[in-house]
Amino acid sequence: MTSANTERVETKDLPRVVSKLGPWCSAAALWIWAGTSWIWFLPISAGFLLISLQPFSITGSRWRLAGLSTLVIGIVVGFSAEHQITSVVSDWDEYWNQRVDEVGVLLREELEERRHSLGTEVVEELARLWDADAVNLDGESMVQMRARARSSALALYDREGELVVWDGTHRGRVPEAVKRGQSRDLYRDLPLFGYLYVTSTASDGSVAVAAYLLRASLPEGLGAEMGDLAGRFYAETGERIRITEDDPGVAEAVWDLALDEGRLLSVVLEEPGLAERINVLESRWALLGAMLVALSWLLLAVGGPLTAWEAVIASGAVLVAAAALPVGSGTRLEPAFSELLYQLPGPLGLSAGRLALLVPVSFLLCSVIPRRRAFAPFWFAGLIVLGAFA
Repeated sequence: MTSANTERVETKDLPRVVSKLGPWCSAAALWIWAGTSWIWFLPISAGFLLISLQPFSITGSRWRLAGLSTLVIGIVVGFSAEHQITSVVSDWDEYWNQRVDEVGVLLREELEERRHSLGTEVVEELARLWDADAVNLDGESMVQMRARARSSALALYDREGELVVWDGTHRGRVPEAVKRGQSRDLYRDLPLFGYLYVTSTASDGSVAVAAYLLRASLPEGLGAEMGDLAGRFYAETGERIRITEDDPGVAEAVWDLALDEGRLLSVVLEEPGLAERINVLESRWALLGAMLVALSWLLLAVGGPLTAWEAVIASGAVLVAAAALPVGSGTRLEPAFSELLYQLPGPLGLSAGRLALLVPVSFLLCSVIPRRRAFAPFWFAGLIVLGAFA
């Protein structure tokens, strides 16, 4: 074959090569955006994807077409994320007012549920059972009644305030006002916990009590799941609330739980800082984008046999993901990725978790590099670097 014919063949094959390599480069760029929030990698990712969309690439394998479609969705998600973040930064007041309206609906539902608490019926039933003759309040009956009340604890005290029967968990001392039944409904702020109590007094002066844990002020680093209202509300909405029996003072978003005897407690929606909220939004969008890219990578990988260069670029994309994505964030693996626990000496300063990801992915990349003499220096350099890291 002459050099002219060779040139024509290479020119003819160039669009096909670009079409095969483009999606992997697009995935790598989108992973970088998800890990760093550098906005310029979104148009870069879109550009790689656009130049790879050739007629033969679209009419190819269904798996490959599904992978390209998922990658398009990931890019759209990225631009949507940046649009939302920009709008929040430019008009924080409008965003927060909208959040107050949305969260306020949920808070009103929670308080309305407390206002018509199932515990009222249960404690009245418990007081009636205690008044009745020959009624055995064994452990099983208390468990069933507490389950119906959906309370943290259910108890019965005699007229002297001494405990008769108990089921559930209560952290801290039960207030004397509750044991004596001085108020039908009562909220008390303990040093670390806040409980709402519903009581009913029997004819002989005994008091049935259902306790609901609304607030647990434990350090977040403990990772304790207390099942309190404030903790559950934060897990469901991402917003922090402050529950207090004292006057909350001047606050923008306050909801009161008021019964026949007056205000029991106030719930204050705490406004986060702009930087804190932006970090939360970026993390949520980045997680969604990274998952979409991972799905598109898998679909492209099973879309057909890969050429040597495709395997290299695809493995390189995984290496980029291992280096850029905040893996382990918000999970029990997070300490392993903390540079405070372990940091590799040198300019990179890798954490233990990051190093544990990069080393096997690096060997995966080396295993798919075409075995040619031109790549021999890269092999030796890679082995030296990995040996030095080890």
